[in-house]
Amino acid sequence: MDRLEAYKIDLKALQGNEMALSLVADNEFFAAVQGPEIEQGAVNVDVLVKEAGDSFMVDFQFEGEVQVICDRCLEPMMIPVSGDSCTRVKFGEEYDDDGEVIVVPEKEGILDLSWLVYEQIALQIPIRHVHPEGECSAEMQKALSSHGASDSQGGADEGTSEQSDRIDPRWEALKKLISTNN
Repeated sequence: MDRLEAYKIDLKALQGNEMALSLVADNEFFAAVQGPEIEQGAVNVDVLVKEAGDSFMVDFQFEGEVQVICDRCLEPMMIPVSGDSCTRVKFGEEYDDDGEVIVVPEKEGILDLSWLVYEQIALQIPIRHVHPEGECSAEMQKALSSHGASDSQGGADEGTSEQSDRIDPRWEALKKLISTNN
């Protein structure tokens, strides 16, 4: 059986009713979806699909944690994720997702929630993900500090004070032009 089969909803069978699903986005789910950011995790996802006139409203609520790579030490780390969203779905000739409404081919009538669930979870991951201070790989921290590439905040070093006092020669030439014109 397809690992993502539980994420497929037959909207034609739903006509006039609503459907509630409780799903778990686990390691197998993330492996099957093959998304670029998340490879492992355990996220509980509650989905409510209800008919709303000529379309369907799909409500998501999720909570759990996912594994991402630390930007500082390149070691795996767990990040908590939670959120909710609502998506409008309607029938049409061919599949389309314009960001506001998802159009499902009426002939098939099947809505695959797997990528929608993955996207909603991935949107909750912060742009910069680093371990809390002191939890990064000691070996990588040592390597970074020996090359002067890490500061106490885990970002790139701006350089020594000698380097920051020097001005780029192009800016120096522009300053001369300004001073001669005044």
